[in-house]
Amino acid sequence: LRVSFIRWIYFLLAKLSIIDNPPDEFYTIIKNNRSLFLHVDSPVTLVIIMSLILITGMPGVGKTTIMRKLSDELLTRHLPITGFYTEEVRDTRSGDRLGFDVVTFTGERAPLARIGSRAPCVGRYSVCVAEFEHLALPALDARRQLPKTGALLLDEIGRMELKSSAFIGRMNAIVREVTAGKLPFIATIPLKAAGMDVIEQLKRITGCQIFHVKPSNREQMYDEVRKAALLMIGTVLPR
Repeated sequence: LRVSFIRWIYFLLAKLSIIDNPPDEFYTIIKNNRSLFLHVDSPVTLVIIMSLILITGMPGVGKTTIMRKLSDELLTRHLPITGFYTEEVRDTRSGDRLGFDVVTFTGERAPLARIGSRAPCVGRYSVCVAEFEHLALPALDARRQLPKTGALLLDEIGRMELKSSAFIGRMNAIVREVTAGKLPFIATIPLKAAGMDVIEQLKRITGCQIFHVKPSNREQMYDEVRKAALLMIGTVLPR
């Protein structure tokens, strides 16, 4: 039986994991590639494919902060990651926002967008497509060298990034890999993503876990995302 209620199952397993020495006949958890098989005392086997975590919320709510904290956690555990995050660029004197940079988890940086009218534009920002692609595409391609305990992290899959047709092509390939359970993938997405086909495809993947960050829950949400990410890549398993 393929189960799509992944978060419900995750919390069920989390509850079970706090029981000391649960009876063996009650359940056994076996990690196989990126799937968890829950064997209970019945002919039913629940196959839970966990390869995708999406983090959403309004702008400025803390999605990037969660992603950066998570990347630090994974690197501290010596778990290889690749990908990028976005960072605001502000005037050092006035504090006014000038645009956004894309930054890889190895510390490389390039412009993503700056205030301007040169096409393509998103709002008042001109997207620096060539500069973005020069840095971001190799970071995406590096996923092919990740071991099974690695993960691809992207902050974010947004309207600026999707102005790049090459980025869309890479994302289509990533969707296929995640669907097949071959790639652990964690990404932030806009709360309002109407018309963004790549995001809709990701949301439809069986096993997709979506975490909605709000000002009232962002501290708690990081802990939930962290636990889900570690479980997904197989470093923390309930007993």
